[in-house]
Amino acid sequence: MTQYIMHCAAPAARRLLLALCVGVAGGVAGCSTSGAGRPSVSFEDRTGSIQQDRPEIDKPADLTAAGQSIDGLVQVALYQSPAMIESAATIREATGNIDVAKGGYLPTVSGGVTGGVGDADDPSFVLSANQLLFDFGRTDREVARADLSAQEAVLEFQANADQVLMDVLTAYAEFSRYRNNVKIDQERVKRLGELSNLIGQRASAGATTQPDVLAAQNSLEKARHDLLEMQSERDRAANQLREYSGPFAIDLNVDLEKVPGACTPAPTVPDTLPDVALAHLEIAQAQLEYEDAQKARLPGVSAEAYGRQPLYDEGFRVGINFNVLPTLWQGGAIEAARRAAEDALAAAKARLDKVRQTASLDALDAGTAMTNARQLIASANTQTKLLDQTRALYRSQYFDLGTRNLNDLLDAEEDYYNALIERSDSERDLDIALLQCHLTGGTLRSALGLSNVTLYGYPIDSFGVDVGEEEAAPSEKAEEPSQPQPLPVTNAIGSKTLFPEAG
Repeated sequence: MTQYIMHCAAPAARRLLLALCVGVAGGVAGCSTSGAGRPSVSFEDRTGSIQQDRPEIDKPADLTAAGQSIDGLVQVALYQSPAMIESAATIREATGNIDVAKGGYLPTVSGGVTGGVGDADDPSFVLSANQLLFDFGRTDREVARADLSAQEAVLEFQANADQVLMDVLTAYAEFSRYRNNVKIDQERVKRLGELSNLIGQRASAGATTQPDVLAAQNSLEKARHDLLEMQSERDRAANQLREYSGPFAIDLNVDLEKVPGACTPAPTVPDTLPDVALAHLEIAQAQLEYEDAQKARLPGVSAEAYGRQPLYDEGFRVGINFNVLPTLWQGGAIEAARRAAEDALAAAKARLDKVRQTASLDALDAGTAMTNARQLIASANTQTKLLDQTRALYRSQYFDLGTRNLNDLLDAEEDYYNALIERSDSERDLDIALLQCHLTGGTLRSALGLSNVTLYGYPIDSFGVDVGEEEAAPSEKAEEPSQPQPLPVTNAIGSKTLFPEAG
């Protein structure tokens, strides 16, 4: 019996293959699922071109690079970031989902044994193949959605890169702040220590009173206490910086303000900002959902080639069925889904406006912070010069002329070193505001030399979204909400790959 079945199954498979070829050829020749509703350039082609055209750079041999330059600091931070590794994996997953969606263009083939009781057919060996011929762009839109999701993953990758850069550079600015302030407090302790010794010597010679000795010692102890607190803040900031870029990052000593270069807040919100680009993609996704809801009643047309060989009888049946199965009624769900999709599209457009407004406010805040920091630095410079002259005058009046009391001298010393710390704080605030300005303007990565760099094979910068253009029938164009215009696809050539083998 087994030999008989196998003998019959072989010609059955050949006949089914012939029927399938005829059916698929007819479907492809008759009507195709390709067409409008897909991004103008496929995601795989874009990322493949980036990986091919952008030259690679080697990853740091070890973590010591973080202590040698800002470039080394940010590269080590990006390489060590779990968020970047996770984002790269998400892009690969999204790319795989595009292939899954494209499977809808290809036939499905199944085979096995069927049988039943009563009036059912006798047990048979069955091979069948189903090929979608036309579905009014439903599969196109499914592929487009997968493509847009992959673009979203790249933008999230770039947004994470921005966050990593801000985290590590802000951590470096904070560490620099407290490192400088510790030096100022150390100088304060040294200065007040010398002053306390002089007053002690004068007291021993009977030239001053014991209250002056106690006041000087109290001022010295307070300065030591402030130094300990500042050292604690420095160590906390150092721990955070080490967490981002390794133990050697604290060896770096550069002027952060000069690294990214000058920044002027953008008068308009650039569409290259990851959040703005993501909002554009959300609109494109909502547009596809709306079109699906509009065309939900339209049928899908498919061809099914089949072959059936009874297990206990002779004769082989083969043929092609054409299926046209529209959804006629679904309890009002179709119309409700259309209204919901229309509302979702309106919400997506409103969210784009909200994102732009937030980005505009952030840019204004960064500009205000830079202006205020520069004014405070200028004021602190003037103040420290005046206070330095004042403390020198008070010192002369106290020690040489005896016309100034000690508290005035101690207060002048305190005010001078406090002004130095305020200037140091304002300088670091300016560094952070400058970084924030580049971030809100979408220029942070390029300002740090990362515009032509890829990490794990994906671009850290220079990746414009592509939402394509949807063509609607003339009768549909009047009633469909307007579709956002496509954003430019950036042609980024001459980039470098950062740590490619880690992907």
